[in-house]
Amino acid sequence: MDENGFVTQVGVRVVNATLNNGTKIIENGMPVDGLVLNVAIVDFLVDNKGDQYFSFRTDAVENVKLGFTYQSALAEYIFDGLEGDLSKYSSIDGRIKFDAQASADTTQATNTNAFFSSATVQEGDWKNLPWFGTFWDKEFPWVYHAEHGWLYAGGTGGVSMWFYDLEIGWWWTNQQYYPYIYLDSEKDWIFYQPNSDSINRFFYFFKDGGKWQTFSRSGI
Repeated sequence: MDENGFVTQVGVRVVNATLNNGTKIIENGMPVDGLVLNVAIVDFLVDNKGDQYFSFRTDAVENVKLGFTYQSALAEYIFDGLEGDLSKYSSIDGRIKFDAQASADTTQATNTNAFFSSATVQEGDWKNLPWFGTFWDKEFPWVYHAEHGWLYAGGTGGVSMWFYDLEIGWWWTNQQYYPYIYLDSEKDWIFYQPNSDSINRFFYFFKDGGKWQTFSRSGI
């Protein structure tokens, strides 16, 4: 869809979609003409143009934010809208409730193989995770990341990765969320713009209307 809202390429992910009452909303990869719908969507897809959804008319779409991620949107709806009980589902991995302590004083991996369990070995003792990038871990728990610089690895690793960054403090991520990271000092998610060609790092902070901030690589 172009900047004027005209479909330039037929959809391939959702070809046909019909509501339970029989109303067709997508037919042969095209939105049905003249249809008015209420759409529930999460914050970064609408206001912050994540994945480029709705970027063609972001300012024109009236929306009610349900949460930053799909999981938090669902959690907030269950808790606030339906007055449900989520206490049994509170966890530290960001999927329902993010209340982890930003510290390596709790349970943590004893070696790099446990922390980066699926990493592959590269030349010169470098390692790589396709979603996270290239890093050097011979001084674990200190890790040198090709884009972030020196990071202290805290926590268990794997699906729950805490890092202490000498520029911005503790942050959390995993394969599901990166390059979105949870920055403990802000108590909020921020977006990291991958860029291996710069000595600086660029982060998008969503608070207060959103803004880009630049930081040096950690420890460099």
